[in-house]
Amino acid sequence: TASSMDRLEGALERQGRIAVSVQLPHLGTEAFEVTARVVADAVSDTGAHRVDLVGFSAGGVVIRTYLRGLEGAAAARRVVLLGSPNHGAEVAAFAASADPTTCVDACAQLNPGSSFLDGLNDGDETPDGPQYTSVWTSDDKTVTPPESAILEGARNVRVQDVCPDSAIGHA
Repeated sequence: TASSMDRLEGALERQGRIAVSVQLPHLGTEAFEVTARVVADAVSDTGAHRVDLVGFSAGGVVIRTYLRGLEGAAAARRVVLLGSPNHGAEVAAFAASADPTTCVDACAQLNPGSSFLDGLNDGDETPDGPQYTSVWTSDDKTVTPPESAILEGARNVRVQDVCPDSAIGHA
């Protein structure tokens, strides 16, 4: 939920920045094209010429969908992805194999090798415009394999490379 970003939002506001958390419909489980439109509307509502975007987990894939499919790259200055399954998550593949009728929309799209992810990652994974950073942890048990967060063309930061003794997981 948007409230998962409260701590980060507060830290940014204490630095004098304007921060807006976006609540995605149905907790972000709808198709990424639907939730990307919500991000596009939120960016438009700010009235800002350029914005910095932060996406946690599948929220990062939503942002990437906005950047690519809705030409949001022109509005974005910086993009920071936190534990985002840029190349899918094995949990989605497991859910799809267990019961394909329950793994629809975002779940199906996050299946590694899905046509959605193939299209999102085809060619340039980081369209011109913003600077990209993807922060990920080797201890992620939700986005598996954790290297799924690595984004070609981005500054990729593995938490354990900065804090070697860190045992930070997905959340």
